[in-house]
Amino acid sequence: MQRESARDDGANARALRDDGANARALRDEGANARALRDKGANARAPAMTVLTLYSKPDCHLCVDAREALEGLQSELGFAISEVDITTDDRLHRAYFERIPVVALGEEELSEYFVNEQALRERFRAIL
Repeated sequence: MQRESARDDGANARALRDDGANARALRDEGANARALRDKGANARAPAMTVLTLYSKPDCHLCVDAREALEGLQSELGFAISEVDITTDDRLHRAYFERIPVVALGEEELSEYFVNEQALRERFRAIL
């Protein structure tokens, strides 16, 4: 009888140990699933397209260009990064006579004014 009791206690201890291991495995699987879900959500989120507006203070064409871009933001879904060319000699030399200049990365999309139709077409091509 004592042997059976000891055997039962040993079996119960193994069962509890197995249950603990199973609980840890389930907890780890849950954590892994959450990590994969979160990673997947981040991987699917598209990066915001950023248009750069090269401008300078007291430039009425630059103000017009910024207003035109702001009017297109909700339609096309981009952010505007305005760069003052007077703060950098290289930019000043490159853009002084052409501002405002709108660029997408290294590609210049417009100068002097914003061509809204050309901008829409360019966005259709990249989306």
